[in-house]
Amino acid sequence: LAVLQKLQAAKECFLPAQGDTFVGKHQAYLADNHSLLKLFSNEQLGILLKQPEAHWIFPSITDNSILWQYVKDNLTANQNTITPSHLVMKISDTFMQQQPDDWLIQFYSYLLEKSRYLWNEKHKKETLRTKPILRLTNDQMVSPYDNQGKLQVYLPTDQDSDYPTVKSCFVADEKSLQFLTELGL
Repeated sequence: LAVLQKLQAAKECFLPAQGDTFVGKHQAYLADNHSLLKLFSNEQLGILLKQPEAHWIFPSITDNSILWQYVKDNLTANQNTITPSHLVMKISDTFMQQQPDDWLIQFYSYLLEKSRYLWNEKHKKETLRTKPILRLTNDQMVSPYDNQGKLQVYLPTDQDSDYPTVKSCFVADEKSLQFLTELGL
């Protein structure tokens, strides 16, 4: 208990962080699942949280292990445990516009495989359906649906179209295409 109290009161940088560094508690964020560490860099995390010094901590421990639970319960505040829905609520047009196409493909794969509830129509509270997550052929970011649930973007076809159309590189990737199709495009 005495060691735990010393750690909790420490102002030094003692928490191992992604990027082979150590950070203090005020910079430390624990990923709710390991996939978030692979998808969002420290820089992206900092942008989304508006905390430039933000770092993922304990990148080598698996989520929900005993050590992970101990760190979560004792060394970080609950607000420093980041869930997929927490990050999704922070996503903005500016953030998404800055991401390259290959990152967006990884993002769509992540959503397809790990976080369907974030874009499922049944879970409107935490949905990505009205967030600007799709890149069009003109590189503009748009939300798949408007606030009334009307589709705003379409898959490309062989013919030129005046309709807002998803950039073709996203259709060329199998998982990205599956995500777009299941999203309702």
